Amino acid sequence: MSAGGFSGALSAAAAFVLRSLMEHPDFQTPEEIADAPHAPDDIDDETAGAALRELEQHGLTAEDADGRWGLTDAGREARQPA
Repeated sequence: MSAGGFSGALSAAAAFVLRSLMEHPDFQTPEEIADAPHAPDDIDDETAGAALRELEQHGLTAEDADGRWGLTDAGREARQPA
């Protein structure tokens, strides 16, 4: 995966969560992401939460005061390889 200033490897869960936030920005908590109809069976609340924290370490997501997650500018610019 590469993005503007970001270039690095993400876990499969983090890649899914990043894609989910891009395509479904209304799902903003680990629970909403894990319960979404498009979520694979191996993504539960705990896995989604860990993936969000992984993305945060790369500067791609941020958590607000209400515990909701969103993409940063770098996260919005992230692109999956073709």
